[in-house]
Amino acid sequence: MPAWSFALLTLLVATSASAQDSVGSVHARVHQSGTLRNPRIMGLQRPQAAQSSPLQQVDEEDSLYLRFPSSGTSKASPPAPTVHRSPPVIVSRQQRNVLWVLAAEGDETEIYATDTTGRDLGTWRVDALYTEWTALAVGRCDQKTCIYIGDLGDSLKRRGTVQLYRFEEPLVAFDRIPRTYSVTGVQKIIVGYPDGAHDARALSVTSDGTVLILTSGLDGKSRLYSVPSDTWFRGSTRVDARSAGTVAVDIHRHGPLTGITRTATGGFVTRQANSLTFLTRGQSGMAPDPSRPTCELPAGDQSGLGVDWLDSRRFIISTVQGFNPTPLLSIAECPEP
Repeated sequence: MPAWSFALLTLLVATSASAQDSVGSVHARVHQSGTLRNPRIMGLQRPQAAQSSPLQQVDEEDSLYLRFPSSGTSKASPPAPTVHRSPPVIVSRQQRNVLWVLAAEGDETEIYATDTTGRDLGTWRVDALYTEWTALAVGRCDQKTCIYIGDLGDSLKRRGTVQLYRFEEPLVAFDRIPRTYSVTGVQKIIVGYPDGAHDARALSVTSDGTVLILTSGLDGKSRLYSVPSDTWFRGSTRVDARSAGTVAVDIHRHGPLTGITRTATGGFVTRQANSLTFLTRGQSGMAPDPSRPTCELPAGDQSGLGVDWLDSRRFIISTVQGFNPTPLLSIAECPEP
């Protein structure tokens, strides 16, 4: 299924569900914080010669980290883009001023650094094979912080295996001159599901380094699989993910599951077309947290992949509006009960 078809499917589900409120739901307050301005994301620039990624200190003064734009703030409009879906976005765990964005379309295996205004902070090219990158996460790897990429897309359920990649999170230099670097030390594992092919667009890493994969639920049910942390030391041979239950979210009402993040308190938040749902993990999988109502997203912010937490109430999401828009960054605030 093409990316635009998947986005259209989620939008149709979201539209049908947005006419009514679910029991125990709250409405998110969403602020558009920026527009992704990396020319590679916008389809305006071919890859440049890559440089090795240096470890440089961050200049925190040159940042607009997590600020809401003031009323009346204007931003220059970029040229018309060619992106068909919004890319997954995550928050750096070691640099206060950095978001990481996954390549959204085409065959380029790249990640982009930005901030909440969408500023271009550089491109990092990953030496990896590409089928359909759909998920991005950040988490522990040994004693370091790593970025995890999930090559997990399989809408037609034809893939015998999927791939996971990880590498140490690069440090970004705020020197106002965006560059292209090559990521080094990339690790890869080939993963098979114990019960056949699945489409997945959500990836998370627990505190002990276990990778969690959540299927999108195109068949009406989202399933949870785990990949132990010691799997990365077995080389590139196939390993089987372990079935860890189901994810008790309403696919029919809220659309396919397209993202997940692990909060600072140890819980989880999943993203669907028109909602963010707080979950807890148990022996049978994941279930809604009874203390946190579902957080409904506005209709204009319902097409996109991924979610990551900023604090206990606020989350960063990327969205698109229309068929060929520039990806937008938004901060969704979910009221606490």
